[in-house]
Amino acid sequence: MRPRPMIDCYVLSPVRSALIAMRFLDSFLAEREPSFAASDPTEALGLSSDTALDGIFAHLAGNPQTEYTFYWRSTSSDDPRHAVLAFNADGTLILGLSVGCPEPTTDESTQLVAESWCCRLSTFVTNDGSQTPPTLWGGELAPPCRSDFASR
Repeated sequence: MRPRPMIDCYVLSPVRSALIAMRFLDSFLAEREPSFAASDPTEALGLSSDTALDGIFAHLAGNPQTEYTFYWRSTSSDDPRHAVLAFNADGTLILGLSVGCPEPTTDESTQLVAESWCCRLSTFVTNDGSQTPPTLWGGELAPPCRSDFASR
């Protein structure tokens, strides 16, 4: 069986904050496990090995020149399937989600799913501090929420 194609959506957080990072994970990928790690974050960041995730995020938020990227996969069968948190050396925080393409996959159905998840993600970020929708990769503004997405 072929794996489902994935749709990725990334937004730039208006602030680099441990609170937004934890809310993002708890809101979008509550049931999760690490899916990839280049290194143990506590070791890579020079923290105690018993530092909790929120403590790691607090360290990264307080040190904007420090970078580390986290990757998780869902332990449930629901979307989103993956999440990414990228604390970048330029002081930014990128939040990302991967969701499965609908079956059967058509351009229209893929676009609806992409718009729905990108809208949810940008609305989440906007409600945590930004007054305008954050930009997506390529300078495109997040798509507006449509009433037909409310029930999804």
